[in-house]
Parts: sequence; C-alpha cells; structure tokens
Amino acid sequence: MSLRRFTRPGLLLAVSLVLGCASYSPESLPARSSMAEASAKLGKPSGEYALAGGGKRLEFARGPFGLHTFMLDFDASGLLLASTQVLYEENFATIKVGMKSDDVLLALGHPAHKYGVWSGQQTMWAYRFDSRQCLWFLVGVNPQGQVASTSYGPDPRCEAGGKADRN
Repeated sequence: MSLRRFTRPGLLLAVSLVLGCASYSPESLPARSSMAEASAKLGKPSGEYALAGGGKRLEFARGPFGLHTFMLDFDASGLLLASTQVLYEENFATIKVGMKSDDVLLALGHPAHKYGVWSGQQTMWAYRFDSRQCLWFLVGVNPQGQVASTSYGPDPRCEAGGKADRN
C-alpha cells in the first residue's frame, strides 16, 4: 500500500478542520448578519441572554485564559446590531454592590473561574482580562444572587513565575 493514499485524506481533513474552525473575534462579520451566520463563524455561544424588545445577546468567551469575551446583540428579527469585547476596566466599574448576578452575566458573561470563600457567604466570580499587572476582576455573589463585593486581585496564573504565561 502506498503512503500517499493515507496522506491525502489526512491532509484534506486537516485543511477542512482549519478552514472550518471558528474565528476568534466578530470583526469580519458584516453588519446585520444573522445569529446563524454569527454562530457559523464564531462557533457555539458560551451564553445567551434576552434583551429588551425581543432581542438577544450572544456571548462568545475567547482565549486560552479567557482574556476576551465578545457580546453580540441582535434585534428581535435576529439581525446583528452591535458587537463588543466586554472584559475591560471601564466595564468592570459598572458592576455595583446589590446588582443581580444575572445582570453581571449580561454585562460580562460567564467568569473564567468560580470559587467559594471560607466564610461561605460569597461565591467569587473571577474574570481574567488583558492586564499588564496580571490581575483579574473579582465579583463576590451572595446566596441571594446579588453582588456583595467587587475587587481586583492577583491572577494565580502569574504567581508561580511572576509573569503571565501568555506568549
């Protein structure tokens, strides 16, 4: 048997996988794209949220460390209105004590990590973002589903070697 016989199908499979992979960001999506077109280009959304007026927001978390999350807003007919990368400090400043956790998800998407604190009174939601100081944004959510605290803290991925593992 010829090795060429096995190489060609493997090569075709590799090329189709590369071409079929989801894009990282929605930048190349044309205005007024459909939700189906967005999902075909970006992959399966990591979250979906209802918007006022019958629209929807699709969340696309990205990056090996979750440094970027894109939110795509669609009108009631399912056409793209806007897309935004939401993990940045000015957006974090909109998260206030007393806010509902569902509103945090709508604003920031799903956190990179969730963990309880020793007192058992909060679950910490940790959001990685592109920060030169290697920080993450922390949202403390109480058992009632409300924001109890917000802060910044050192991202544990940086503590071992003192640098982020992001090349």
